[in-house]
Amino acid sequence: ESPHVELRLANKIFLADGVEVKPEYQQLAEDIFGSSVEKVDFSKTDDAVETINSWCAQQTNSKIKNVVSS
Repeated sequence: ESPHVELRLANKIFLADGVEVKPEYQQLAEDIFGSSVEKVDFSKTDDAVETINSWCAQQTNSKIKNVVSS
């Protein structure tokens, strides 16, 4: 009997505050990659790191917690 294996994919675009994304691009990212866009204030490094790492942890059931660092 084979062990249970689960493969999950997650995509998200973290975009710097003040950078605009064309609606067509955002729609393509959603339709093709299942990706959403979230604005992040990268000038607040610790907050940006927390935002990205928290999202990653949520998507991986806390198996990946620190994908970026300051």
